This record gives sequence, structure tokens and C-alpha cells, in this order.
Amino acid sequence: MTIADRKLASRRLTDAKRIVVKVGSTLLVDSDKGRLNRSWLESLAADVAACRKRGKKSSWCPQAPLRWGDGT
Repeated sequence: MTIADRKLASRRLTDAKRIVVKVGSTLLVDSDKGRLNRSWLESLAADVAACRKRGKKSSWCPQAPLRWGDGT
């Protein structure tokens, strides 16, 4: 991603009224430990909270059904 692409993306986020966050299980779950990737999730929650504080609405969209307890 170029600097110009990042600036454009930043401008779009600034101008957006609603932000949809698509979260895949690969990001959400630490596969090596078999549990939630807590530090990543806390960071994401802080980012979403900051957006909401600026008046943005947000929606969470799972990429696919989450799988728990089967090693995947």
C-alpha cells in the first residue's frame, strides 16, 4: 500500500458515517495457543471505541462461523 493509498483510506474513514469491521477467526484466535488473541482484540476494541467517540457507527461482521475446541 502506497502512502497515497493510505491517505485515501484515512480520508474515507474520516468521512464515513458507518464502519463495518469484518473479523476472521484467523485474527481473532491464536491458533498456537488455541484461545482468543486477546491483545489484538483489545486493540481492535479501542480503535472501534475511538471511532464511536467521533460519532461513527460500527457493525461487526464475522467472516465465517467461528470454530472452538476442535483445534482449528
